[in-house]
Amino acid sequence: MNRNTVETIKQKLSIESVVGSYVKLEKSGKNFRACCPFHNEKTPSFYVTPDMGIFKCFGCHKGGDIFKFVEDIENIPFVEALKMLAEKAGVPLGDYKNEKPSRVSILREIMDNAAKFYEVGLRTHKEAVEYLLSRGVTKETMVAFRIGFAPKEWSNLYNSLRNRSTTLTPNKKYSDEDILATGLCLKGKQAGLYDRFRERIMFPISDGQGRVVAFTGRVLPGTEEASRPVGKYINSPETELYHKSSILFGYDKAKSAIHAQGFAIIVEGQMDLIMSHQAGITNVVALSGTASTDEHMVQLARFTNDIVICLDADRAGLAAAQKTAMVAYKHGMQVAVVDIPNGKDPADIIRENPEAWKDAIAKRKDFITFRLEKMLQEGEAAQKTTQKVLIATKELFPILAYIEHQITIDEKLQQIAKAFHVSAESVRADFQKFKEGNPIEKIEMAPARSQITLHIDPKINLNERILGILLALKSSDHWSKLKERYESVLGSLEERLKEIPVDIQSQYILQTELMLGPLPEMLAVYEHTFHDLLVRYELMSLDEEKQKLDLELAEGSQNEAILQRINELSKRKHVLIHQLSTGAFT
Repeated sequence: MNRNTVETIKQKLSIESVVGSYVKLEKSGKNFRACCPFHNEKTPSFYVTPDMGIFKCFGCHKGGDIFKFVEDIENIPFVEALKMLAEKAGVPLGDYKNEKPSRVSILREIMDNAAKFYEVGLRTHKEAVEYLLSRGVTKETMVAFRIGFAPKEWSNLYNSLRNRSTTLTPNKKYSDEDILATGLCLKGKQAGLYDRFRERIMFPISDGQGRVVAFTGRVLPGTEEASRPVGKYINSPETELYHKSSILFGYDKAKSAIHAQGFAIIVEGQMDLIMSHQAGITNVVALSGTASTDEHMVQLARFTNDIVICLDADRAGLAAAQKTAMVAYKHGMQVAVVDIPNGKDPADIIRENPEAWKDAIAKRKDFITFRLEKMLQEGEAAQKTTQKVLIATKELFPILAYIEHQITIDEKLQQIAKAFHVSAESVRADFQKFKEGNPIEKIEMAPARSQITLHIDPKINLNERILGILLALKSSDHWSKLKERYESVLGSLEERLKEIPVDIQSQYILQTELMLGPLPEMLAVYEHTFHDLLVRYELMSLDEEKQKLDLELAEGSQNEAILQRINELSKRKHVLIHQLSTGAFT
């Protein structure tokens, strides 16, 4: 490889085409400009100059040629950037290929070979193909998305990979260490390596450049694997290639469409995305079981400022939509929602009638409007006005705090006021107090029913949290004791639950799981938090009672019973404070 090779690549690949595959560029005279992909900004200070073949950001001062751009955007060394651009330009690297390949190059090659192995597996498995066809996936789409199938045997993929020689180094086979590093195989306690995925339909997950970095395996109905107590979906673990917080399924295929259409649609799963592409709607990316992250939004913001959410209609989907909206607003984006009726998902709609999916997208609603409508339709609407407004503001104020333009904020506040028949002035006043007490950098990126409080009695907030933990622990071996402890402080559980609609109870449980993590792994944390919050609640109650008794004493009620009760409260308070400080709850 010599200097001429580098120059040849530069001649074949323009700086604007390379940068434009990552960032939405706008024409600015002879140059192009964009919001910088390397730091967060709202006013473009990133420029591409075709005549000189360079890029430059006047905000963070990064700059250079196409090789430097790919190095920085992909976080790879020059060698990898050179190989990537040479392949894109169709320029051979000659003797350079004989140099020692990097570990990342080897892992990428293993992943690509695994994808090919699974693709062949699908072509030879009639039942898997028929299942996909029954779900509405055409054979052309199966090929386009490199959908595959993992065979039943325990080590077929491992044996295939172990017997291959890498093209990067002649006559050298893949090592067990490298195969393990991809997450494709696991190491047994006695035997050697075995395949992670078996009897599953395989969906390759690619990075922004279309290189396979991970897989999702969906169990095939009717197989032996389907009869085991395992998850319907299994995902690759995090590896050197795959970081789920920065990967959106289908992003590599959606980038140009997002740029052209001016907005990105976020769906829940792979089948939703695949069917949408098949129906001709290609500006779609999928979360694939992960929560929305800052990294996801940074990627999408390279091509659009408009996000359209289409997630499941259940409580978990609503919580995910809330989180996605908050992250999007945090990055200065506009957010809308596709509201699909009857709890269907995009894949179902498209299979029945692709035009209905297109129509649903065309009728998308502003996120705030959508949430207010949902609140009025659900059980929350049956509550008192004050409760409804508190619920709405707890969910919506953290989002509104991220909106940049005051006019837009005021419009949304008026929407809230109108929806619940209260004055706009009172809602504005509450929002202002919220912002003063919750600086934007401290606002939790919380799902629906977050714990951010306004003018709510803190005991009410604690009560909800305690109840959520107790309901989540219903299958615990300690349930009876936990219930007894709850009732010793808060009264009859049965009577309390009669006052709370079932869907609100589900919200409490969901919120608890999102805050404390999954059960049973976090059982000890759940129980400790339950006791801790109960002690805090009891302390608040004791303080309230003591204040009333102190007032009675001040007004002249000097009877022995009051003094004795104050003494009892003080002793109990001392015990509770000791429990909090030591964590030794009884």
